[in-house]
Amino acid sequence: MIYLRGTKRELAMATSRAETVKVAGTWQKESRPAHFSYTYLTTMLAQGWRIEPPVYVRPRWRSRLRSKQEDTYHFVLWNGDRVSLVSVLDCPEIQQFLVDNGLAIDRL
Repeated sequence: MIYLRGTKRELAMATSRAETVKVAGTWQKESRPAHFSYTYLTTMLAQGWRIEPPVYVRPRWRSRLRSKQEDTYHFVLWNGDRVSLVSVLDCPEIQQFLVDNGLAIDRL
């Protein structure tokens, strides 16, 4: 999976043309894991990132067991003019985090 990192304007322009974003004088194209952990999400929040509601949730694209429907939660995080998407598989910690913070959820 490839994702882009940059300012709102850079991201909007690059994603409309499906290209990488020039940031800090270099072209950055990074690969990242498909899913992050709850711990990674809380670490980013502790570093000053903030969640832009709503939190998007959808069934996991590839579930090992078709009978077991797993959800993936997608958090859009902002820190100044930087944006990041953090996708976390459903777990008890995420469920409690959503309740504790009263976050709006949009099911896709």
